[in-house]
Amino acid sequence: MTTQNINSAPAESTETWDSGIEIQLTVFYQGCGDDEIARSVKHQVLNTPYKRTDGFIKNVESDHPFDVIRADVVLERMNAKAHFGCGLHYEIYQYNLISSAMKYLERLPERDRPTFEKAAENIGLKLTEAELEQCANAYCDLTNELFEDY
Repeated sequence: MTTQNINSAPAESTETWDSGIEIQLTVFYQGCGDDEIARSVKHQVLNTPYKRTDGFIKNVESDHPFDVIRADVVLERMNAKAHFGCGLHYEIYQYNLISSAMKYLERLPERDRPTFEKAAENIGLKLTEAELEQCANAYCDLTNELFEDY
């Protein structure tokens, strides 16, 4: 185990940036000031000019702001959850799946949304308001029919 004298340890600074993410920066270079490194890290973290193409998206369920998860794994979990309460009615299953996927999509940052939408398209889901409305209508029709029968 390595120990370090408290007087010679690198300085630390905590800042909150525009996005509300609190990041603790440790300055390892004696010649650089906190502000220079903080600006560099802020630019790299918040101003990423590219969209994710590796299949990973931000994990909105996590407390840590930099946690990612594969989009297809999120959809598989939603699929299992939607299947659990559907009573083997396709309309209920489809509505549960699409509504949960749309809610997750709304919580994602802009740069991760195309990745999530592409993963949904790969399993045959269209994440549009029109599709959600069509599923909601079919769901309502089925539930009305089931209430009449029972």
